[in-house]
Amino acid sequence: MILYTRYAELYYTYSSAKGEARQNAYEDMLNYTWSISKTQMAHFKAVYAQVPISDKRIVQVPMSVFAKAKSPSEEEIKDILAAGIVANKLIEFTPKNFSKSLVPAAAALQLPEVKPSDERGQCSTRPAQIIYTWVEKAPAAIEISVLGKENYGDRGKLKIKLFAADTVKDNGDLEVAYDDSVPKDEKAHDITLKTTCAGLHWLQVEAGSDPVMITFKNPGMHFTVAAGIDKGTAYPFIKLDEYFYVPKGTNVVGGYAEFCDGSIMDGSGNEIFAFKSMAKPGYFSVAVPEGQDGKLWKFNGCRGQRLLMTVPPYLARNEKELLLPREVIEADAVTK
Repeated sequence: MILYTRYAELYYTYSSAKGEARQNAYEDMLNYTWSISKTQMAHFKAVYAQVPISDKRIVQVPMSVFAKAKSPSEEEIKDILAAGIVANKLIEFTPKNFSKSLVPAAAALQLPEVKPSDERGQCSTRPAQIIYTWVEKAPAAIEISVLGKENYGDRGKLKIKLFAADTVKDNGDLEVAYDDSVPKDEKAHDITLKTTCAGLHWLQVEAGSDPVMITFKNPGMHFTVAAGIDKGTAYPFIKLDEYFYVPKGTNVVGGYAEFCDGSIMDGSGNEIFAFKSMAKPGYFSVAVPEGQDGKLWKFNGCRGQRLLMTVPPYLARNEKELLLPREVIEADAVTK
């Protein structure tokens, strides 16, 4: 496991490097991956053959360069562990858990109207991505516009499944509607998904890692995406201008940033953290000033993933589209 963790560290260094440093980091990763290939902790051939296909910024090197790399000795493994502990500090906050029992937030929390984000940007779908919404009254027909683009050749149909919380409770994880009619032709196609359930629903979008744009055509539909660390919930935006809620009593907004661009705006619309202040992609920690809890904050002009770990990991373009965990609503609800 130490050997695998070292590989992950080298991959992280390569993926966040630029210019000549990126090429050097790639070669360091290759050399190390070859040296541990007999342990089956990393797949040298996959790294050697596949990474240059997806990353045109690096140049492939002859495999013979790595033929003399030797497996690490026991002492060298101990040194890897010691150096890794020094180089990778623990995060400065304690992650919190939130449920996936989501309900509308705006009215209960009396959230003020905010300027909606103009565009959501394309999202990739590896793994299948989840979009949460809410059906006020059943039966209902959810009308959406879908635009798919084929980036990686034929990886199968674009599949959209609709689930309802009530159905999951009663019958297991069974979809209430399904559509695979939309081609990946870079054109918008309208489809309708019908449900006999009220309350929480979610779309599961599968597109073989190709980018997809989803737009609800029903007026007033909630459109909330997950941005947590749970498997399959992280939503990788190309461009990110989304709001999230900071519950009352929160001291720190902590999470992970895939790239060092963009900023975080507090509940008053002021920039409270610039990601360019980070030396490299990684964990961020932002202290919550007095009076800025119990408000909507915003990721502004960000690219790539932003994962939230101390506040509800759910994002929306405005207060009207936001769904939040039921326990957060119950704790922070404004009573008359």
